[in-house]
Amino acid sequence: MELPAPLRQAVDRILEKVPLPDLKQAAKTLSDRYRAELRDG
Repeated sequence: MELPAPLRQAVDRILEKVPLPDLKQAAKTLSDRYRAELRDG
C-alpha cells in the first residue's frame, strides 16, 4: 500500500530520529506477531 506523499514525508521525518536498531527490533516484533497469527484458509 502506498501512502500519500505528505504522510510518507511526515513518517520519514519522525523515523529519522529513531535509532536503526530500535526500528529493526520493532519491525521484527511486528513481523513475528503477524506470522504467529493462526489463519483458517
